[in-house]
Amino acid sequence: MAGSGKTPPGSARAPAWKVIVLGVSTDLGGTFVLSVLLSIVAGLWLGELASDEGTVRTLMESGAWTALGFAAGSACTVLGAYVAARVANRDEYGFALVSSLIALALGELVGSGSDDMSSFMLRVAGWLLTAPLALLGARIRVIQKERHITKG
Repeated sequence: MAGSGKTPPGSARAPAWKVIVLGVSTDLGGTFVLSVLLSIVAGLWLGELASDEGTVRTLMESGAWTALGFAAGSACTVLGAYVAARVANRDEYGFALVSSLIALALGELVGSGSDDMSSFMLRVAGWLLTAPLALLGARIRVIQKERHITKG
């Protein structure tokens, strides 16, 4: 039943636009907030070194920093997809996928100004992983929903 497009009796059905807006907002908003928090933490961690522009650039271009940012963005994609699936309460995989792809497209429109090849490769990795991450977020919701239905 869960994920099949059917809604359990008595369950609320949110309008599709609301589902998409909440999923996209969670993904993009979460990514923005985590980016700001990571930057603040990095600034505090660097302390006085932050006044040296070369040190800051080295950190921001490091593999560890890039991996941390990529992991944070990926987590936000899973969360946004989960939110879309939960709010939709039907066709969880479809809504999760659509909201994540819209978030990806909007993110590309806003943040694709770099000509750096490593940045491009990271974006390609993001393109390739968006759908599986969205489906993971939906799957988490479907499992949660199935457990709730079985207990109820």
